[in-house]
Amino acid sequence: MNVSFGMVAPALYKSAQFVTTATPRQGIEADLKTPAGTFDFYANTDDVGAGSGIGYGFHQQLLGASWDLPLPKKYVELRLMWLSAHDTGMATTVQTGLNGQTSTVTDPLAVPGGGDMYGALLQVHLAPKWLWTSEYAWGYNDTETDGDLTHLYGRAARTNVAGISGPFTMNLSYLDVSPNFASPVNPNLSPNSTPDRRGPSGTFVFTTRAGTFSFNDTYLQSNFNESNFAEQEMNSAVESWTKRIDKITTLTLAGHETFTTTGDVPPAVQALSEDARLALEADQRDAGANLSVTRQVDKSTSLTFSGARDWFRNHLVEDANTITSSLIVGANWVARSYFQLNANASLNWIAGQKSTVGTTRSFSAFLQPTFTWKRAGLQLHPLASINQTRTVLLDNTLTNDLLSQQYGGRLSWTMPSKFKFSTLTLDADHTDAKNPVASFHQQGTTLYLLWTISWGYKHQM
Repeated sequence: MNVSFGMVAPALYKSAQFVTTATPRQGIEADLKTPAGTFDFYANTDDVGAGSGIGYGFHQQLLGASWDLPLPKKYVELRLMWLSAHDTGMATTVQTGLNGQTSTVTDPLAVPGGGDMYGALLQVHLAPKWLWTSEYAWGYNDTETDGDLTHLYGRAARTNVAGISGPFTMNLSYLDVSPNFASPVNPNLSPNSTPDRRGPSGTFVFTTRAGTFSFNDTYLQSNFNESNFAEQEMNSAVESWTKRIDKITTLTLAGHETFTTTGDVPPAVQALSEDARLALEADQRDAGANLSVTRQVDKSTSLTFSGARDWFRNHLVEDANTITSSLIVGANWVARSYFQLNANASLNWIAGQKSTVGTTRSFSAFLQPTFTWKRAGLQLHPLASINQTRTVLLDNTLTNDLLSQQYGGRLSWTMPSKFKFSTLTLDADHTDAKNPVASFHQQGTTLYLLWTISWGYKHQM
């Protein structure tokens, strides 16, 4: 029997995409191995995020369990899963009075949510380097309709085959999600759990003497079960070529195209006015390319240069057309075993076409050196980051001038000798964001102390 507690990413949902907590939570997990299989249990002890209901003041109570059947794992694995999430407590909101004072009150419009999800994950090892994975999930979510709390049932399925054969790598998948499917833990957080969506996708990678070629294509249909929305179809392709020119230089060329169009239009949508119908339809194209070069200057220094350009076209709303250009310069310097420096700077332009509003320019700089003193068990990671965004309309009117800065770092110390199982970590962070156009200026400082203990350290070593 194993027990884990703290910030836990539950192992009972490993490799699952539908029945999952999505992110680590404060909780406890225990598994019990028996001749009848492995039984796993999970519960959260506190929830730092919002619940799934209407309102942002709820907390969630999570419970989960799984059963790994006693099958020969060399050939096949089958896991049955259950996850329950229900909002608890009272939802609160912050109100500001006429005198500027704030108070916390109960949110009268908040409605608790939650539900239960059930699923099965099947993994078949077709060959040493080939794996077939299938997942099926079903369940319900509580939702409010005309003041009545009802259960909405939904289901989702996916299948995937991935493997390697010599220089060839392949990954093929297909998913089908019903209209009302949504995880009560993370509604619509994962793209694969978006309701009313289906379609195949595939990735192919081929390594040759001429370089490494990669191709990915995804075709998705949405709203195909809806009578009040137009069906939408998306076809997205990404291609890349990577070639090591010499021992110290690597060249990468990539491109992407995405087409979003309208499929079947139900009679209810056809009966709408032209403006209302066009708002539900889509005819968009996005295409772009980027080129990057990485060069190893010497044993301790590498430089990266890249440039990209993207064209977005909306044939129904031409005012939304934009062209985005970017330049990025990065450096990595490892002077000695105790020092490493990572830095990059980028500049982006977003230019409108024809009668669009104007141009946006963004600049980002990032600096994070690393100091390591192995003998004393010390590590120091200073951090400095600056980001600026400016938007200018066609008549040279400045509408946005946001400058955000972040300074801080991390200091960690692993205790010596017999106490190496214990590590202390201190994080410090100061942020400063201001926008004179919006009369906005906000500062904040954060200190965080973490004590980590590794049980069975000597045994692991």
